Amino acid sequence: MDRYLLETNTVSYLFRSEGRVAEHLAAVAVGCVSISAITEAELQYGLARRPSDKLAKAVGEFLLRVPVLPWTSDTAESYGKLPAALEKDGFTIALHDLLIAAHAYQVGATLVSRDHVFAHIPHLEAVDWYV
Repeated sequence: MDRYLLETNTVSYLFRSEGRVAEHLAAVAVGCVSISAITEAELQYGLARRPSDKLAKAVGEFLLRVPVLPWTSDTAESYGKLPAALEKDGFTIALHDLLIAAHAYQVGATLVSRDHVFAHIPHLEAVDWYV
């Protein structure tokens, strides 16, 4: 059974009903989708920046249905290796993206994101559910 880790932009598209994210999400088995604690933090930041009762309710309901994977020492170890390897190749990725990518890699999940920067990360499977 495939495992998917939704990146923050994918969750945002879901809330805004953009692309085919909801369609793809409905097609996978319950329990196969999760988010990183980093994505939860980014969602909470977005709510703090632009408070909205409607969005707060949507985020709350989403977080009740989709498991949030905790950041662990194993995740931190994966993260430590990832930017070091990318830097050797002269490539850098934004911090939050690196943290989420490391989390997907560490738990063996396919990262779901529209951001094509993840294609530069060796051995990380990524898909775009927007299309």
